[in-house]
Amino acid sequence: MKTKIFGDKIITIRQLSKSGLENIKKFRDFINSFVEEDAQILMNEKVSLREEKKWLEVKLESIKKGRAIFLVAEHNGVIAGTIGV
Repeated sequence: MKTKIFGDKIITIRQLSKSGLENIKKFRDFINSFVEEDAQILMNEKVSLREEKKWLEVKLESIKKGRAIFLVAEHNGVIAGTIGV
């Protein structure tokens, strides 16, 4: 985990871990906020908690097998960004 300061905002950057499964709602709310904004992303429909849980489980399995890296950026406990390779 790393902490970076951008202006007056403290951003924590960490790897996705199993704790993500305990915070499914945060991940779902993050992606759904983009859908609500009609952002130019690959999704155009909101996801359910069940769909988000399945996505996180698949992502965690890929990380475990060394096939993926996924980082989460948070500000005040709210997801501010994600990136994966």
